Amino acid sequence: MKIMNNLFQKIKPIVESIIAGMLTFLQYLWYATFRRLGLFGYLGQAIFVAIGSIYATGIPIYCKIFKRDEADCMTLTTLTISIVIGIIYFLVDGIFFKGFLRTSVTITSRAFDSTEIKIKFGNIFYQDGWIVVSVNEFFDNILDDYHVAEESLHGQMLKRYWKDSPDDWYEKIKSSIDLTPQQVSRPTAGKIARYPIGTTGIARSSNGKKFICVALSPTDVDSCLAHATYNDLLLSLEQALNKAREVCASKPLNFPLLGGKLSRVNLPKNMLLNLLIMQIFNASKEKPITQEIRIVLPYKDFSQYNLKAIQKAWS
Repeated sequence: MKIMNNLFQKIKPIVESIIAGMLTFLQYLWYATFRRLGLFGYLGQAIFVAIGSIYATGIPIYCKIFKRDEADCMTLTTLTISIVIGIIYFLVDGIFFKGFLRTSVTITSRAFDSTEIKIKFGNIFYQDGWIVVSVNEFFDNILDDYHVAEESLHGQMLKRYWKDSPDDWYEKIKSSIDLTPQQVSRPTAGKIARYPIGTTGIARSSNGKKFICVALSPTDVDSCLAHATYNDLLLSLEQALNKAREVCASKPLNFPLLGGKLSRVNLPKNMLLNLLIMQIFNASKEKPITQEIRIVLPYKDFSQYNLKAIQKAWS
C-alpha cells in the first residue's frame, strides 16, 4: 500500500494535468458542438464544470482537512456527487440567474402602467380572452392544406371550433368587416373576395372562444401560396392591436408569434418576437389596449428562447 501511495504521489501531477485538460477539452467541445441543441448544452456545461471543480479543488481540500488519501476519494460515488451538483447548478442557474428554464416572464413599463405584457410557453387555444390569428387576404375557410394548411393556427382554429361549419366562421368574419373587398377570379374553390392586408374581423365560436383574425399574407390566386413581407407584418400587427383596443374590454389579449414559417416573412423567431413586443409597446403608449397582453409561444420552441434575457432587455 505504501508503494502504491508513493507511486500515486509521483504521477499525481500528471494525472491531474491530464484530467484537467480532458475536462477543459470536453467542456469546449460540448459548448461548441452540442450547445446548438439548447438545454442539453447548458446541462453538459454545468456537469463538466462541477466535475472539474470537485476533482481539481474539492477533493484536495477535503483530503487535507480530514487527512484522507486522494486516491481513495476519486471514486464512482464522487463522480455521482459531481453530476448531481452539476444538475442542481443547472436548475438553479436556469431558473433564477440565466433564466433559460423560465416558462413565463412579465414585462412592465412606466410608459404604460395599466398594461402587463406576459411572454409564456403554452397552447394559445387554452388561453382565456381574445386570440389573434393571422389568415390570408381572402379569409379562406377550406381546410385542405392548399387553401388553408391544417398545421397553421388558422387551420387549427377552423378544425377545433368550426370543423363542421367553416362557412359560419366566414360569415361571422365577413359581417364584422366594414369595407367592400375586391372581387377577383380564382381557378380554385377558394373565396373570391380579396381584402386589404391588415383587414381584421372577429368571430366567436359556439363554446365562447373569441378570435381576432387579421389578413397578413398576400396569396397567389393560382398556387394559393402565401408570402408576406416585413411591411405586411407591421401593418397587420398595428391593425390587430387597433381592433383589440375596440373589442377586448379589459379581457386578456393573446398573440401567437405572427410572421412565422407559413406566412414566409423570413425573419428569425427572436426578431419576430422583439418586433411584436415593440409594436405592443408603441400601441400601448399611444392608447391603452387592455390590461393584459400575452405572447404565447409553442412548447416545441422552448430551447430557442431565453425569456429572462428578453425580459431584462425590455424592462
